[in-house]
Amino acid sequence: MLSIKAIREEKEKIVKKLAIKNFKAEELLTEIIELDSLRRKVQFEKDENQAKLKDISKEIGKLFATGDKTKADELKNETASIKENIKKLEEEFSRLDESIQSKIVNIPNVPHESVPPGKGEDDN
Repeated sequence: MLSIKAIREEKEKIVKKLAIKNFKAEELLTEIIELDSLRRKVQFEKDENQAKLKDISKEIGKLFATGDKTKADELKNETASIKENIKKLEEEFSRLDESIQSKIVNIPNVPHESVPPGKGEDDN
């Protein structure tokens, strides 16, 4: 099975090699790359939210230590919405990842350079 990294970095090479097997991969690989791009954006946003949550949690601890319970409670409410957003992003990430994997398994192995073009096993 091809890795997503190989698909991103060597798309044209893979398309040409799969053409030897009469497999039209251009559209499928483009779709996989687009889904991967979305997945990477979702992962980045999730990571940013987790970092923000960590910073706010530290701030809440400092505010409780100084006795500013009102401000700490406000930040606690903000963390609840951030946690909900992180949960949604995780669900979106999983959905995108499953979609990518279901498409990758439909791509045949890339033939060796020595394999001649043909329509089937007898030709190659």
